[in-house]
Order: sequence, then C-alpha cells, then structure tokens
Amino acid sequence: MVVAGWNAYAQVDAASRLWNLCFREGLIMGLLSALGLTATDQMAGVPAKPGASTAGGAKTLPIWAAAKEKVGAQIAALQSSLRATKDPLLLAIADTGLHGLTQRLQVGLQVAAMEFDAAAADGRAKLRPRLQGAIGELRSFVQSHPALPLLEKNPFGVQVTIRDSLSAALDAIEQASAA
Repeated sequence: MVVAGWNAYAQVDAASRLWNLCFREGLIMGLLSALGLTATDQMAGVPAKPGASTAGGAKTLPIWAAAKEKVGAQIAALQSSLRATKDPLLLAIADTGLHGLTQRLQVGLQVAAMEFDAAAADGRAKLRPRLQGAIGELRSFVQSHPALPLLEKNPFGVQVTIRDSLSAALDAIEQASAA
C-alpha cells in the first residue's frame, strides 16, 4: 500500500513538474507543429528510403521527415495518455502548443535541406554552410532544452525518444550533406 501510494505521489509530482514546464513553454501539441507535422505532411507520407541517393547526391530532407514522423507519433501517444487522465491540468498540457519554441529552427532546417537537395553538385557546396548552421541550431536546442528530458521520462510509460531520434537524424543529415 505504501509503495502504491508513493508511486501515485511520484506520478502526480512528475505530472505537476511536467505541467509547470509545459505551461511555461507551451509544449506537447505544438511539438508536432514545431517539428513540421501537419495534416498535409501526414497525408503525403514519408519517402520509403530516407536519404536515398539521386544524381544530385544524397537527399537530406527525407531523413528529417522520417525522424519527425517517429517523434510525432511518440508525442501523439503521450498526448493520448495525458487526455486519458481526464485531469484538467493534464488535458491543458495535451492541448497546449509548442508554437514558436522550435518552429524557427525546424523551418530553418527544412528550408535549408530542401534548397540543398534541389541544388546541383556545385550549388550544394555554396548551400552546405547554411544547412550546417541550421543543423547546429537545432542540435543545440535538442541537447539543451529542459522540457525534453521531462517528456522522455514521462510518468505514463510512453516511450519518447526526442533527443535520440532527432540527434540521429541530424547526424545522418550532416553525413549526407558532406557526401
């Protein structure tokens, strides 16, 4: 009984900390938007072979699309768990957005990757610094934002691998852009 009570207390405490941080930062739902997950993206699907090589070189945007789809599905599962509690605070977390927190970073990476992918080999050399800069900015966010570990260690048992998934994608984009 004490263990069960302590477990419930720990879950409430963790949820409370998550709520406070998420409320300040405007997290959860908007994470999908900030990662570029829109109804259009989901309907369009993700290429079967992220990073597949073409005559112009390896493609970087499909790598990002695959990573954001994976993280988006995890965040959606976390939102479902939050909503299932029917707790007003947790419902608010699930419905609150991350708008503006990473949107500029994600959009910057997406635009840089699209331009890089569309360029011929000689144009890629000129665009590589911009893509590398966008990778660096997003990597810094992924490594340092205090909400990400809380989302990953959520008390609902939902697997969330934001930092690992996005870091791996950024590494792969860096490698593809160097080729």
